Parts: sequence; structure tokens; C-alpha cells
Amino acid sequence: MLGSNRSVVTPTSPGIVRLGNRLVASDLIQQVKEGVTTRLKAWHKTNPFETGMPISTLRQVIGGPVAEELVDSLIEARALERADATVRLPGFRPRPRGSVTEVERLVARIEKAGLTAPTVAELAVEVGRPDIAVLLKGAAGAGRLVAVTPDWFLSTPAVEGFVGSLQEVGAKGPITPGALRDLTGLSRKFLIPLLEWADRAGHTRREGEGRTLVSRP
Repeated sequence: MLGSNRSVVTPTSPGIVRLGNRLVASDLIQQVKEGVTTRLKAWHKTNPFETGMPISTLRQVIGGPVAEELVDSLIEARALERADATVRLPGFRPRPRGSVTEVERLVARIEKAGLTAPTVAELAVEVGRPDIAVLLKGAAGAGRLVAVTPDWFLSTPAVEGFVGSLQEVGAKGPITPGALRDLTGLSRKFLIPLLEWADRAGHTRREGEGRTLVSRP
């Protein structure tokens, strides 16, 4: 899992490294790095408004039994940069769409609502603009918002506060919707997608009916 505290690349002998539970030629890692760099350059050119390529897509592009470990190793080596559930080349930042005023107004609306911000569809009705999702993606790419789901964005401070709540509950025992509801006052309507986001983002891991915190470097 991305964000885990394991070391995915371990030197063994010249030209060979241990990647997860497999021995891999270091030349292969270099080839993958070059191929990924080329693919991401093309992705950024074609998708200038996107935060990056979905991690799941990149793993499929790489293919093979150690695709996950290869992506992890490139992130750890800072050859790639993780941005929520996407990866991008270091230094890339998506281009904003829409005027600065429009984006600021949307971000302010979402910030004010905290963890109960309206969905993309609800905001589109509010502002009378059907292409609002691209504005929100641009703000997310700039670090102002977090895409909890494709149709629901929250402010970065609000999400950071939720992660703090996860840590508070997780320090005492299993993380359950009930325990989080008691702490935050949120209903399951908001808690379930937030918990699923936390799993994808590597903050938590499902274990039975609850979740546990994932150690992060």
C-alpha cells in the first residue's frame, strides 16, 4: 500500500535489488522509470487540468506482478510525486480553469461548509454552471481542495481535521462510523465516503467491521 512504512527496494548484489518479495534487475527499474516519465509527460500534456494520472491506471500501464512495488519505489525515490490518489512528475501543477474570482468563490463556499460541503451536482445548481467539476479539480490540483469522491470536494483544512479525528479515535481502538459520529457529529451520509477516501489515501485499513490506522513515514 502506498504510504506504508516498509522499504520496497533493498539492495542485494550489483545489478539486482529486492522489490517486495522478488528480485529484480536494477536495469528494469530504470527502464520502467524512463517509460513512466514518458507516459506521464504525455498525460500531463493531454490532461493539463488534472492533478495527475490515477495510481491504479499507472499500475496497469506498468503491468506485471510487482507493478505496485515499482510505483512505490519511484515515489520513494522522488521520481514521481503523489497527489492524493494520483501520481505526477515532480514539479507539475495543473492549470486552473475558470476565472480566479469564480474559483475563489467556490473554494470559499466549500471551506465554509466544512465536512458537510455540497456535492458537485448541488454546487452546479447553486451557481448555474454545469462544468463546475473542472474548476474544483483545478483547485484540488493546487492543494486547496480534496476530491473525496468524483462528485464531492472538501477543503484541505477540513480533510486534515478529519484525519486528526481518525487518529484520535484510532489511538483508542477500532475506527468505526459510530465512534467517529460521536466525535464529529457527522452522519453516515458524510462519514462513509470519508472513510472510504481514507482507505484509498492510505490513512486507514479495513479490518473486519472497523478500520485501523496505517503507519506513515
